[in-house]
Formats: sequence, C-alpha cells, structure tokens
Amino acid sequence: NSVSSQREPATLGTKVEIKNINSFKFAADAVDYEIERQAGLLDKGEKIKAETRGWNEFNKETFSQRRKEEDYDYRYFPEPDLPPLKISKDFMQELRAKLPELPEAKKVRLAKEYGIDKDAIEILVRDRELAEYFEETVSELRAHLKESPAAFRKDPVKLVSSVMTGDLQSLLKERSAAMSDLGITSENLAELILYLGQDRISNLVFKKVLEEMFRSKEDPSDIIERLGLWQMSDTADLEDIARHIALENPKAVEDYRGGREASLQFLTGQVMKESRGKANPKVVQKILRKILSNDASAF
Repeated sequence: NSVSSQREPATLGTKVEIKNINSFKFAADAVDYEIERQAGLLDKGEKIKAETRGWNEFNKETFSQRRKEEDYDYRYFPEPDLPPLKISKDFMQELRAKLPELPEAKKVRLAKEYGIDKDAIEILVRDRELAEYFEETVSELRAHLKESPAAFRKDPVKLVSSVMTGDLQSLLKERSAAMSDLGITSENLAELILYLGQDRISNLVFKKVLEEMFRSKEDPSDIIERLGLWQMSDTADLEDIARHIALENPKAVEDYRGGREASLQFLTGQVMKESRGKANPKVVQKILRKILSNDASAF
C-alpha cells in the first residue's frame, strides 16, 4: 500500500513513498496532500527528499518515516561477490537436449502414436516409470503377436492401456507398492496380456496370475501351468458344470425364464467360480442360454 509522487513524471523525479494506506479514499487524500506539500516546497526553491512517509488518517497528512538516499537503499545494484554469468547458445542447446520429455509433450505424443484416451494418458504421465513401462509392454506385445499364430481378439494397445491404468494400479495400491517395486518385466506382462487377448485365460485368471507374478516373479506360462489355469475349451466339460449350477440354483433359473436377464449373469458367475475362472464367460453364457431354453428335465 504505497503512493509514489514525482515532480516531473516525464523526467523521473525524486521518489516519495507513502505507507499505511488501506482504502481508496485514503489513497486519494494522501495524493492530494502530497501534491500540495511538494508543490509548496518547490515554490520555496527547496528539493524533494527521497523518503518513505506514513499516512495519518486522523490528521489527514503524511509524516516522514525514513530517508532513502541512494538506489542501494532499495538494493538496486549488482552483487559484488558474483561475477557475470555468460551462457552461450551452444551450451543452452546442449542442456536442452539432455532434458527428459516433459509431461505436456508426452501427452501429445502418446495420443498421436497410440491413440489412447485422454484419461489413460493423464494417469500414465503422472509417473515417468509407468509411461515407459507402458511403451515397453506395447513393444513386447507387438513382438509376441508377430510370432504367435493365434488370433488376438482385442485392440492390443488399448488392452495394455487398460491393464496399466486398471489392474496394475489396483495391484500396486493393494500392496502399497511403487512401480520400482513391481519386479515384473515388460516382456512377461506382455506375454500375460497376449494370453488374455487370445482368450487362453479369462479376466479372473489374468488378475490371479498378475498377483502371483508380483509375488513369485515367475513367468506367466509357468504359473498358469502350475496352477492349472488354462481356459477350458472342452464344451462337454463346461456343459456338465453349467447343468450342475442350474440344478443348484432353481430360483435363478426360474427368474431367468421369467425374463430377468440379471439371473443369467449370476449363473455365469457361479460357473466361473466352479471352474476356478478357467471358463470363457462368453462360451458359458451361450451354453447356459441353450440349457435354460430347454425344459427343466434337460438338466
């Protein structure tokens, strides 16, 4: 809160600062007072002193607080103990070249190169390790796809993005871990995602194996083999399980036949549970629809 007045603004005259002004009215009153005071001094042939003055709102006048003789009182001078620092353009370019990719630039590049949505990009760029891990995993998955003849039924990049921003984040949060604690190579994660995209494992098995990889650091194929989690493809086995579940849940069967589609989801979940997550949910639903469309005597 200060007001500065000069004799001749165009020639940058002597500075006078006024403190302790807390309203527009007081500012106007202080300026009016200073104009009259400084004009009176100049008319007498006196000089305006560089100083800081306070404002007395009761007497409506300014009063001297302290003198300001030279610019150094305001610290407008070079630091004598610091020599001039000269930075060449070449040195600046060298430093700029060493800078990591900045978040805004990374957002633009990820959107352009991978076509993933804005929300996913926002999560990835928060952690440089996560963003790098995402790109490494995409690269590894693409390499797997060139070698594997089985059909991949999902968009590989979007599937990796979904895993990075969903299952992986949940796992790290549950274990109170950071990316540096993960210990799962991008190659192994890409292999696990490959099995998911090829419908060789279910979503439930994917989550289970991911957790086991975090714990044991084993290859995903070894874990799936050891735990017997490869997706069931034998329709006859799945039909047996589906018929058993239908018999165990007559109310859900009745509700489904009465038009409650949600009951089919319940029965599908029970089949998945019975198969330890190894069944293909789409195949299970197809089998259940077929079974439930028949008479109760069919099962």
